[in-house]
Amino acid sequence: MPFLDIENNQRKLIAKRYLNEINNPNIILPPSDSIDLDVWHLFVIKHKQRELFLQKLSNKGIETAIHYPIPPHKQMAYKELKNLSLPITESIHNEIISLPNAPYLTNEEVDYIIETINNCQ
Repeated sequence: MPFLDIENNQRKLIAKRYLNEINNPNIILPPSDSIDLDVWHLFVIKHKQRELFLQKLSNKGIETAIHYPIPPHKQMAYKELKNLSLPITESIHNEIISLPNAPYLTNEEVDYIIETINNCQ
C-alpha cells in the first residue's frame, strides 16, 4: 500500500480533468462539490442512450464498464422488494457508465478519452 496515496491523487487529477474538460450536452457528470474528498475509484457519468454511446467509445478503443448494473431492489439479496417500482433508481441504472480512471493512464490517453467523448453525439 505504499503507492495508495500517489494512485489516489492521480485518480483525482484525472477526475478533475474530466469534470473540467468533458463538454458534451448528452453527458451528465457527477457532482464536483466533493472533488478533493473523493478518491474517485470510479468516475461515473450518465447518458440516456448508453448502449449507443458505449458502442461508439468501444469503436474508438475506449474501455468502459457498467458498475452495479442491477438496481438494489432488483437484486437477489432484496428479493422481497423486486416488485417495487422505483423509476429514478431504475433510470440511473440504465444510464450509468464508468469511464477509465486508472492511475496509470497517461495524459495523452486522458486527452484522447476527453476528445472522443466530446465528439460523440
